[in-house]
Amino acid sequence: MPPIGWVFGKHARLNSGASTNVSLTRSTVSGNGGIGVYANRNLGPLSATVFVRDSTVSGNSIGVFADQGTTIYLGHSLIQGNGTGWDGCFACGTPGAVKSYGDNKIDNNAAGNSAPPTVPLK
Repeated sequence: MPPIGWVFGKHARLNSGASTNVSLTRSTVSGNGGIGVYANRNLGPLSATVFVRDSTVSGNSIGVFADQGTTIYLGHSLIQGNGTGWDGCFACGTPGAVKSYGDNKIDNNAAGNSAPPTVPLK
């Protein structure tokens, strides 16, 4: 979980319901002191999913962060110039997941430059 007081670019905080889906398309998320795209289910819904498509995430402390029990899917997007490109909260008891459709550009981040696990195009 990121430190309190961080600034978020696009923060999907999901508080209720059985499941929630959020889409971010053709957007630029840049220059935040904290996380660019942040999914957090706040122990509310059973599942929380964020889809990022045709977007640029750059110049943030962490580009994309999937908190406990959430999933972020990346498609045809650029994740570059962040402190960490992406993170799935691997230190959490229930990790989050960042998944890719395999057509992203993830580079020039201080850490987290590897490709996330891929899912097949459907």
